[in-house]
Amino acid sequence: MLTQIAASKREALQLNGNQIMDSFAECHTLPIIRNFLNIFLPAERVKLIAEVKKASPSKGMLQADLDPVRLARTYEENGADAVSVITEETFFLGSPGFVPRIKDKLEIPILRKDFIIDERQLYETRMLGADAVLLIARLLPGRLLSLVELALELGLEPLVEAHDQDEIKRTLDTPARVIGINNRNLQDFSVNIHTCLNLISVVPDHIYCIAESGISSADDILTLERYGFGGALVGEALVTAIDIGIKTRQLVQYKEG
Repeated sequence: MLTQIAASKREALQLNGNQIMDSFAECHTLPIIRNFLNIFLPAERVKLIAEVKKASPSKGMLQADLDPVRLARTYEENGADAVSVITEETFFLGSPGFVPRIKDKLEIPILRKDFIIDERQLYETRMLGADAVLLIARLLPGRLLSLVELALELGLEPLVEAHDQDEIKRTLDTPARVIGINNRNLQDFSVNIHTCLNLISVVPDHIYCIAESGISSADDILTLERYGFGGALVGEALVTAIDIGIKTRQLVQYKEG
C-alpha cells in the first residue's frame, strides 16, 4: 500500500509540482508558524495530538460527514495539545485545503500528515500554514536528512515516523527533534502497541517521542507515560467515538480516571 500511495504522489507532482514552486515564489506573506515543540512543555503529562481523519485504506470510511473544522475545534475545546490533519486525498479522503481552514479557527499547532516524498511538498506545507510535517522514514531512503533539514529551514517541525530500530537510528543521524514510533505494521496493517514500548529505549532522552496507532484509552496513555513518551497521536479512537468531546477529555485527563 505504501508503494501505491508513493506512486500516486509522484504522479500528482508531475502534474502540479512546478505550480507549487511558482506559487511559493510569488507568495509575499507566509502564514505565521506556531512552535510545535512548545506542546511538550511543561512535561507533566503525555500530550495528545488528535487527528482529523475521514477514512483509511485498512478501515474504510470512519466519518462520512466529516466537518474538519468542527472536529478540530472539538479537539481543542476539550484539551488536545495539537491537531494532526491528514491531507492525502486518494486513499484517506483528506485534502490539503483542510489545513488553512483549521489553522484559521484554532490556536494550537497543526501537524500536516501526508506522504512526503519530494521537497516541493514541504514548500506546499509551508504555504498551507501547517506548523509541523510528518516525514515517514521508510518512504525516504537516502533523502531523509535533506528533507528534515529543509523542513527546519522553512520553519516547519519535522515529525519523523519510524517503524523499527533501523529507521530510528537513521532518524538520529538527522537534526530531527521529534520521532513518532508507529505501532502499525505497514505490510498487513495489524497494530501492536508493544512495538513502540519495545523501541523507545533506542531513542535518546533529548528527543521527544510520540506513540502512533493503536492508542484508544486512558490506560494506554498511562502506559506510554511510564515508558517515557512525550505524546500520543490518536485518530481512529477519536473520530469513531460516540461523543468525541468526552473521548478527547478522557485521553487528555488520563491521570484522573
